[in-house]
Amino acid sequence: MRFGVALGHSFMNSNTVTSDPSFLAAATLFSPLPVPVLAKIFASGSLRRYANGDVLFRPGDQTEEMFVVKTGVIEICRVDPDTGGDKVVAYIGEGDAIGEMVLFTGSPRSSLARVPEEAEVFVITRSGVIELCRQEPDLALYFARVFASRLESWVKKGRRQDTQRQLAGNLRFFDLATVMQTLGDSQSSGTLVIRTDLGRVHAELDFVDGRIVQARLGHLTAEQACYQLFQPPPEGTFLFQGGLHLDSDAGPRISANVMSVLMEAMRLQDEWNNVRDRYEDHERVFTPAPGDLEWEDDDSLVAAFNIWSLLHRGLPLGVLTSESPYCSAVVLTVLDRLVRTKQVS
Repeated sequence: MRFGVALGHSFMNSNTVTSDPSFLAAATLFSPLPVPVLAKIFASGSLRRYANGDVLFRPGDQTEEMFVVKTGVIEICRVDPDTGGDKVVAYIGEGDAIGEMVLFTGSPRSSLARVPEEAEVFVITRSGVIELCRQEPDLALYFARVFASRLESWVKKGRRQDTQRQLAGNLRFFDLATVMQTLGDSQSSGTLVIRTDLGRVHAELDFVDGRIVQARLGHLTAEQACYQLFQPPPEGTFLFQGGLHLDSDAGPRISANVMSVLMEAMRLQDEWNNVRDRYEDHERVFTPAPGDLEWEDDDSLVAAFNIWSLLHRGLPLGVLTSESPYCSAVVLTVLDRLVRTKQVS
């Protein structure tokens, strides 16, 4: 496809644009376009800065603008039919566009778009895009091919998020469970890395088609690593990198879906909250009573026997927790039952 260099005058005062347009070359929608065309598109729009909680548009709003995320993340929310509240259904990250298709159809917005942290967004109006397409027919043909390709892909495979996308944010502004659920609902593939405020890797979760297939957090792997994420919920940052996956030696595979993992994680979080205050001394050593383990719950028998065996090594609670292949909630609830039944002191 051949694009002309001159697309006519810009439709917004170029003095309102204070940054160079190079970021558009990395944007999913515009990356195939030549630099002179990107410059004209950029000159026809403007950059906006949004703070925590700012809303780009609401359901029912008329579609007059399209957006390209330069920095930050935007939440796309829809009404949850069960609660009536807003439910995050997608995260739009750097280089992603919002509203490019309905910009041409004029359909009203069907979702809420808001900023959970902060973002810088490139905005161009419907009239600006249409005028550019009139002046440069090849640009109009380019959009037609992009939208036709998407339609073909959705018909064949169903709508999915781009597997190469990257999302990042600070967990002060994002709910980790919502991030995980959104990656599951959107059938994303890639690795979610959670780091401490000092930049150290805290946990890694590998997603394939929206399912968590592997996870590791310290010495824990698989479901137990996922559960430990919420005991307590981590602080720091997260980065989801589409198309990247953990090594095969990252631990056992996970068979449960994201929602099942999260439901069990929340249940264990409640158990952890109920017992943690009684076991704050990580230097304390628990002494098993003579005799064999007595345990009536078959579902937790294996975990109880593992922890019972570690107790016979005279390990402090902190070391016991770090060597057990179970999350803190499992260790502490088993230990609490052993204490209550006077099998340890």
